[in-house]
Amino acid sequence: MTKGELNMKNPIEKRVLTVVLGGVIAALTLMLAGCCDECNDPFVADYPPAAPTGPYSITGDKRVDIYWNANTEPDLEGYDILWSYTAEDDPEYLVSVPRHATGFVDEDVDNGVTYYYVIRAYDRAGQQSEESIQIHDTPRPAGTDLNLYDYLGQNEGWSGYDFSAYAVQPADLATTDVYFGSPSGVPTLFGYGSSVGDGVDVQDYGFGELDIVDWAPEILDGWAPSKSVEMIRGHSYVVQILDASGYYYYAKVFCRTVSNDLVVLDWAYQIARGNPELSPGQGAKKR
Repeated sequence: MTKGELNMKNPIEKRVLTVVLGGVIAALTLMLAGCCDECNDPFVADYPPAAPTGPYSITGDKRVDIYWNANTEPDLEGYDILWSYTAEDDPEYLVSVPRHATGFVDEDVDNGVTYYYVIRAYDRAGQQSEESIQIHDTPRPAGTDLNLYDYLGQNEGWSGYDFSAYAVQPADLATTDVYFGSPSGVPTLFGYGSSVGDGVDVQDYGFGELDIVDWAPEILDGWAPSKSVEMIRGHSYVVQILDASGYYYYAKVFCRTVSNDLVVLDWAYQIARGNPELSPGQGAKKR
């Protein structure tokens, strides 16, 4: 029997086998096509996303930077940020950000007033999570490249600084908060010893940029008994100011560069009395 005869031995069986195989292939094709269609459909859970975790803020000058951990739901659509003036008020809607965002900068703020925030996640179906834990922040003014000269030198008129007035002035004015000098050959920042209470205290916060100082220390914690600290390049310092009304105000400075004749500082000052919040943190909001 030749190959041709063998191949043509039972044409009916061959046709039946071809039909069966064709049907199986067609069915598999439909099944695979159905799977692909299902895979292309967006997944939507029948339950809302989890509340965002780890919210925190960084205090700025007329801005609050808000951050949180990313949610992991596959159908996550985005986040709502809500705000209020007090911890007890029901928060109001502020803005929505897309699913890949883990931060937002609120620049519709004024220095000196505390704002409260919560974050809420939502999915493609519009289902909303519970609110995150509440955080709060008090923006404050800040500046860079503040030059203070040795109060014993030729530029003694530019040796002191008044944080509340943002003014460089002589060291011996009653409104001076801190001043600079090197009376014993050591560059030093002095807190002005006013006649009211304890005046101005200072403290070396250690090596690091200004943003490492998030909160001022407790009133009795670590302030220099001499009301003075050596100026060291790369160090940050905290200032505690007792005003004539008996209220404390807080500031911080960062030593960019220093010599016996000059210190160059970055600074931030919390204008809300008694508020020690200074961190990388007003009037009516425009909502």
